[in-house]
Amino acid sequence: MRGINCRDSRLVLVAGLVIALAVPALASVSTTTTLTAGTLSGCVQPITVTVTASGTPVTSGNVVILDQFGGNSVQLATVALGSSGTASPSVALAAGSHSLTANFTGTAGYNASTSTPAVLVSVATECEFTV
Repeated sequence: MRGINCRDSRLVLVAGLVIALAVPALASVSTTTTLTAGTLSGCVQPITVTVTASGTPVTSGNVVILDQFGGNSVQLATVALGSSGTASPSVALAAGSHSLTANFTGTAGYNASTSTPAVLVSVATECEFTV
């Protein structure tokens, strides 16, 4: 038949009739993102981010680390989740108080989620950063 895209698996030709199949979309699963801070070393803060869905690690996708500092939201890092559903970046912090959050951006089948601002850090000394 003319005008039928044979590569479209949702269309089936049966006895000369074109039948359209309904293909349900995959449901996205809710996720939970947690952020845990390690021991601050000078101006470098190690972080562990874990993303789970119903207690099972989410092993793909990215996490964005944000810092509420001086009234502004600053993106510190974007890191990929590993096979254990975790990412462990270290971020450099300027002197002052910080509130860090982790935002899982979501992937096919998994909804985005944001950690609670679990880390409040006060860096007492100025640090030198090379740009």
